[in-house]
Amino acid sequence: MRSNPALETLQWILLAPLILCGFAVNSVLRPIRNAQVKRKSRAVQLLLVPQLGPKRTRKLTFQRDADQSQSLFFTKLPAEIRMIIYEMVLRSHGFSIWIDSPLSIPLTPHLRGEARCLHPSHTLCDLDWSYPDHICPRSVLLARYLFLPLSCRRMYSESIDLLYSSNTFKPQNVQSLLWLSTRLQPQRFHAIRVVEFDYLIKRLPGYVIIPEDSSKYIPESAEDWCFVWGVVSSMRGLRHLHVELVIEHRMEGAWLAHEDRLLQQVRRVVIPPRFDLVMPFRGCRQYDMGPSSCRLLPIEERRLDYRRVEY
Repeated sequence: MRSNPALETLQWILLAPLILCGFAVNSVLRPIRNAQVKRKSRAVQLLLVPQLGPKRTRKLTFQRDADQSQSLFFTKLPAEIRMIIYEMVLRSHGFSIWIDSPLSIPLTPHLRGEARCLHPSHTLCDLDWSYPDHICPRSVLLARYLFLPLSCRRMYSESIDLLYSSNTFKPQNVQSLLWLSTRLQPQRFHAIRVVEFDYLIKRLPGYVIIPEDSSKYIPESAEDWCFVWGVVSSMRGLRHLHVELVIEHRMEGAWLAHEDRLLQQVRRVVIPPRFDLVMPFRGCRQYDMGPSSCRLLPIEERRLDYRRVEY
């Protein structure tokens, strides 16, 4: 069949306004979509980029350690004996860490500056960081064994590294871990050697579709996955890592479909010599974890359940 040039010309004349309208609409919507993508990226990055703390109106203490010549503890005991005492008091404890927001508002990256780390017996506040009273109130009861580093600046300087390197840190969720990585000073964060937490994942790729141009950040989704493992892989002092993946049974198919690709981020964690990852379902397979020392354990090895604890 031979084409009719006149008919083709008429078709192009009729379609031309629609094509021009499409280009016009796309040119108008493109800046809006780009702005939404930037806002979403900014919301996610706020979890990782350290934020500046509140400006101090005055120094907390002098920037030097007094010799404490009036103290028999420092004048009579050599440094080796003092370190033994510090270890006996400070080591082998567990710190439960979580974040909360005022008036029970769900925590978002924009509220992270108002987050609190509170517990009647396990509240960890680094004296080198200036916290406003509404974040770390003075009335919070500290664990009894923290009286030692809080006694004086010299004792704090001698014992503070043990507080981080000799204890187990147990974030309640991944948001608490990310919050910890931004609020602690880098040398304190990298001094942590033992971390245990359960990783609750509420959304997976292939199960819930999140529009790419959406500016809304959804916590505990697949968006967090690469950021969480990026933070964990950056902990230079980490020696023992225990993570338990927690996913609802209805998402088992989505997890198994993307399991190998998701575990690619886990392979980045190569620093800890001991790394246990408890899989979320019985049908999970074993994979080569490459340079990582990660051991994929069955769900029967699960031993953590921080999310169900009532504080």
